[in-house]
Amino acid sequence: MVGLVKFENNIFNTKNTSSKTFDNIYDEAFSDVKYNSTSNNVHYSESKNEYTKTTPMDLIIVIIGFIPVVLFFCCIMHILNIGLRHNVRNNVIHTERFDYDPNGTKLPNDDEIEYYRDIPCNKDLEMAYWVCYEYNVIEVRELKQGIMGAILLKWIKNGYIKVTKTKKGLFNFKDNNYAIDFTQMQQADNEIENSLFQMLVEASGSNKILEAKEFQKWSEKNYYLIKSWFSSILKKEQSYLENKGLITTTIFEEKEEKTNKTEVVTLKKVSEKLREEAIHLKGLKKFLLDYSMMPKREYFEVHLWEEYLIFAELLGIADKVEEQFSKLYPNFNQETLLNTEVTTIATRNMAAICYEGVRVGEERAAKRASSDYSSSNNSSSRDYSSGGGGSSYSSGGGSSGGSSGGGFR
Repeated sequence: MVGLVKFENNIFNTKNTSSKTFDNIYDEAFSDVKYNSTSNNVHYSESKNEYTKTTPMDLIIVIIGFIPVVLFFCCIMHILNIGLRHNVRNNVIHTERFDYDPNGTKLPNDDEIEYYRDIPCNKDLEMAYWVCYEYNVIEVRELKQGIMGAILLKWIKNGYIKVTKTKKGLFNFKDNNYAIDFTQMQQADNEIENSLFQMLVEASGSNKILEAKEFQKWSEKNYYLIKSWFSSILKKEQSYLENKGLITTTIFEEKEEKTNKTEVVTLKKVSEKLREEAIHLKGLKKFLLDYSMMPKREYFEVHLWEEYLIFAELLGIADKVEEQFSKLYPNFNQETLLNTEVTTIATRNMAAICYEGVRVGEERAAKRASSDYSSSNNSSSRDYSSGGGGSSYSSGGGSSGGSSGGGFR
């Protein structure tokens, strides 16, 4: 239904004007309407100043049709009103707290940490990311670059993707002369990884080969999607840890007598086991950094070194660990897909490019918002005028799952 409504002059203050009269607009609007003034059932009024007449049955049908809509909105307003009155009457505040007792999130100093040789968190990258974030194992920037690089290395290890050259000649990392080939990959192993996979494939275009410079431009334009992905890791992993009983929830009320405020507290108690995993991650980091200096070094098979390298990427020390691999095991690159001279460097650079793209995208968005705000204020100032007879003002507006037992999740 389209309505054409006539109001008296000066009811609304609007910049939109027209030289046409209402009668002209009315005639144009009804130029294609067919009238049947001789019908016994419906009588149409051709006068612009008279109401349109309908049969009683038409009126009943219209009323019946509107009843469900009216009832729906009444119910919504009633529910909102009850909730609002309840909160105002009882002065209720809802909060969420985390309880890390007895030791909180503070971990021992590096010199107090013992070496840890196993892969922590049951080799679960998303769980390790959550633990590193909550217990401040490494800085957030390194952690965000690390989780993306670690997932890419995992995919390379599993044969899902591979690093390729963008043009003839040697790899030139200074000029970003490399790309990641997604043509053989259909989907990832879990929801978090699959979300990343979908973004990377979208950024790569129709050929599904993601070039470094191509990814940089996409990241700057779609920075909010990448930020949302990082947030989703923490949210989904917390839900997973709650389902596993490593985070338990208790809800209780606290009332303050002076202000008569009631606080409904959702308390998330974090298991001590997660703190132990944080200590193990710090222990693994220390072990990998000091391995070459140990007087008696253990021998590890290639697949374990690959897992070490993936977690080293997550912990932000892959470049240092790679140097040790090349010295201690010269044949490592010939026995693995994680070539430390090409593959691991390329994935790490991709992760860094993504993080930098998000930073640039945020800065540009902030500048645009600031510019729009300034333009809006300037426009408002120009639109405001006053005189002896009164004043007028107008302004415009600115425009992820479970963990696998023997491998990475």
